Amino acid sequence: MGTGRKFNKKPKTRPKKDGADRKRKQKVQLRRLIALGMPEEVANKLNPKVVRDILKYPARVNTAIKVFTGGKKKKK
Repeated sequence: MGTGRKFNKKPKTRPKKDGADRKRKQKVQLRRLIALGMPEEVANKLNPKVVRDILKYPARVNTAIKVFTGGKKKKK
C-alpha cells in the first residue's frame, strides 16, 4: 500500500497562494488587457475572473471590448 492522497494534499506539500502574489498577478493581467486595447476605465471596473477569462483568448479581445463598452473602441 502507498501513502495515498491523504498525506499529499496538505498546504505544506503545495503552499497556498499569498495575497500579495495574487494582487501582483491581477495587476499584471489588468495591464495586459489594457495593452490589448481595452479602455482603462472599463477594464478597472471588471472583476479579476472576467479579466482572466478575456485573456484566455487574446484573439477575442476585440469582441470583449465591444461587449463591455457598447461598441466603442479605445482611440489611439
